[in-house]
Amino acid sequence: FFITKIQTDLEEIPFGSLLIWEIAAAAFSVYALVKPWEWEKKYFSSEAKFKMTPQSINSQLILNCFANFVLPFFMGLILIFWGLSFIHYLFFALASFVDILAWRIYILRARQGSIVNQ
Repeated sequence: FFITKIQTDLEEIPFGSLLIWEIAAAAFSVYALVKPWEWEKKYFSSEAKFKMTPQSINSQLILNCFANFVLPFFMGLILIFWGLSFIHYLFFALASFVDILAWRIYILRARQGSIVNQ
């Protein structure tokens, strides 16, 4: 009963409300793209960098940023169940993929730079 009630409630979301949710989710996805670099600045500028190895800092960053990496994808999934078109959903999936890819390239370049500087 409870699941069918949720499904009928979700199916009754008006288009204007869905559009507002879509805009809010898109804005949050853009915010999620920037957040990992803020965490990185925090870790590398704090006193913790003197007590932690680069590997442990990277693992802390991944733990703190994991939600930001997958959140656009899951927000798109929620919106697709509310009636979002698949084409619009691809924006959220692509935002999540670009965020992970950009972060991975950034980490690889940072490691190559630290290896060259040593």
